[in-house]
Amino acid sequence: MHRLALPRFRRAAAKPASDTAPAEHAGLHPTLRALPTLLDSSSLPDGVVELLIEDFEAPAHQLFDIHDGHVTLVEPGKCVPWACIAGPPTAWALALGPSRDTAALQLTGDKQLARRVLAALPHKD
Repeated sequence: MHRLALPRFRRAAAKPASDTAPAEHAGLHPTLRALPTLLDSSSLPDGVVELLIEDFEAPAHQLFDIHDGHVTLVEPGKCVPWACIAGPPTAWALALGPSRDTAALQLTGDKQLARRVLAALPHKD
């Protein structure tokens, strides 16, 4: 009986987040797709950066090549990322929002490059 109660609790606790996530974070995926244009000419150092939205319902990732201040989209598997910035939709919403809170995002690889990209990210209205 205890085994049955625990999964019910987890489903009940997780349900509100999944119900609100699509409505709250609907603008994240278009923003992620637009980042090459939004970050272009932003004085970023050269490198390849992968951005991941870790979402069970709508995961997304983009790979960008930054070269001489220009940002271009790269197909997955075409090159190895130097840095990766990953997090759930809530973490991305905080990072793109007015608070610019990036603490919940995970940075791997060249963390200095990742921090520079985060600092250049546009605010989500």
